[in-house]
Amino acid sequence: MLPNTTIDEMRQFFESQHLASRQAFEVSQAIRRDRLLRLQRLIDEHEADLAAAVQSDFGVRSAQLTQVADMLLLRSMLAQTLKSLP
Repeated sequence: MLPNTTIDEMRQFFESQHLASRQAFEVSQAIRRDRLLRLQRLIDEHEADLAAAVQSDFGVRSAQLTQVADMLLLRSMLAQTLKSLP
């Protein structure tokens, strides 16, 4: 959670994002591809931080296992989704 952010503020933030996502229901292929590619770049740039966060949250698995298991699967799914776009 962000510093000095209350649970109610976080709920309001997520609710506003949810409502915004419903206003643009049909998203063009170009926008979807761009979002997937940006997600791919974010994972590449922050893989170690994400793995460390999982290790910190759960404490029962190494960052290396998260990188191999979760990130590999996520990258594979992203590649397949990008390939499947019309």
